[in-house]
Amino acid sequence: MVNIPPMVPHSFQNLDDEVAELVVIFPTNVWEYDVLDYFPFSTPRAKALVDSVKAAK
Repeated sequence: MVNIPPMVPHSFQNLDDEVAELVVIFPTNVWEYDVLDYFPFSTPRAKALVDSVKAAK
């Protein structure tokens, strides 16, 4: 279980070959979001983390 506080930028990336299933619960049916103007997984640090996770499999 992951709790993401309101207004915290976040995203998801599936690092497995199987389909990921997410169950999302919002406190109300009224919610807003902003689309990030960058791809968070394109940084060198993020790419290195992905590579290390895949290498550990």
